Amino acid sequence: MIKKAILSTAALALVGTFVFGRDAASYVKTSATMVKDSIRSEVPPELEIERARDLVNNLLPDIRDTMRQIAEAEVDVEHRTAQIMRDEDELARQKQEMLALKSYVQNGEEVRYVGRTYSEAEMKQDLARRFERFQLAEQTLESHRKILKAREQVVISARSKLENMMASKRDLQVKIENLDARLQALQAAEAASDCNIDDSRLSRAKQLIADLNKQLDVKGKMLDAEERLTPMIPVHTGPMVPEDLNEQIDQYFHLNESGDTTSKTDA
Repeated sequence: MIKKAILSTAALALVGTFVFGRDAASYVKTSATMVKDSIRSEVPPELEIERARDLVNNLLPDIRDTMRQIAEAEVDVEHRTAQIMRDEDELARQKQEMLALKSYVQNGEEVRYVGRTYSEAEMKQDLARRFERFQLAEQTLESHRKILKAREQVVISARSKLENMMASKRDLQVKIENLDARLQALQAAEAASDCNIDDSRLSRAKQLIADLNKQLDVKGKMLDAEERLTPMIPVHTGPMVPEDLNEQIDQYFHLNESGDTTSKTDA
């Protein structure tokens, strides 16, 4: 199975080299980059923001480790400072004793200690040994001072590093919150845009109703016009003539068979 996979990969590589020539590797790299960018573009921004928050929160172990280094360095500096102070006191004591012994040698005085008298030669030898030890102790003290200075510099550098890390963490948190606020604003704008789409649909519905009303008005006018064009039987709307009009006139004027035309007024 593995052999087949290796052979298939080799065959694809040969085909790619044959088709693209020396640029085959460049095509492969470009394709991989495009696929990676495509996948990244599909990642929701909310997920990317949470990922950024996780990365910032993951700085806490580094910050705590830096704090621990600072604490250890500060304790070391305190101990070294105390040791140097003790060494300085010891050197001052040795110097005082050495100068006193040197004065005895220069003045030719004898030194008696616990019932024993020391000769000048013995005092010179002791003075030489003291001086040698003093020089070595002084060199050692100077080395300790240099080490202390270096350790103090470590503390300063560690504190500066911690301050930078804390400031960077705060800046990143502010930027992430800003990104989150921008994302929420965009989402709110998208929601408002959706509402505008609904408003446009409502407007279209209103326009459709208005158009239908116009169409009905047009149809109504067309029906009125058709009715005006259809011939109708004329109807006399004037005053009606009574059927007994003649009789009424005869009675009013008292007309009789003899043709008398005397009216009620004349009578």
